[in-house]
Amino acid sequence: MFTVKLSFNEDLMTYTLIIPSISIGNVGQLATDLLINSIAAQKVGYIDTAYLFPMVGTEAFADGKDPAKGKLTTGCEIFVSTPHKLIIVQQRSPIINGKARFFQAELRQWIKEKRFKLVVLMSSSFAHKRLDSQINE
Repeated sequence: MFTVKLSFNEDLMTYTLIIPSISIGNVGQLATDLLINSIAAQKVGYIDTAYLFPMVGTEAFADGKDPAKGKLTTGCEIFVSTPHKLIIVQQRSPIINGKARFFQAELRQWIKEKRFKLVVLMSSSFAHKRLDSQINE
């Protein structure tokens, strides 16, 4: 099961999709949270799937001052920034062991169907596993 629920009905062919990879130090997820908060992206949906561990928690941007920022968050949510033409998927829950292939196939299918202008994967790696020649000057 892989269902995308969106309250945003624009054609996404002109939008860039940003999605984090669950990786070393959660850098992709943290960078995605920083982007969402910095550009004031609005939550417009979620991905409901049996391939992620079910989870719910306090929204990452809750500050205790604004009641609107004290909402619940789920394992995989979708945000939009219309001025920046960005659709941002924030995956907070890990993929269930043995289900990665299925999750990736369903996510890839959704990405193909929406025909995003560009797809950016936010990731990280161990510093000791890279070569100096891999760093752009």
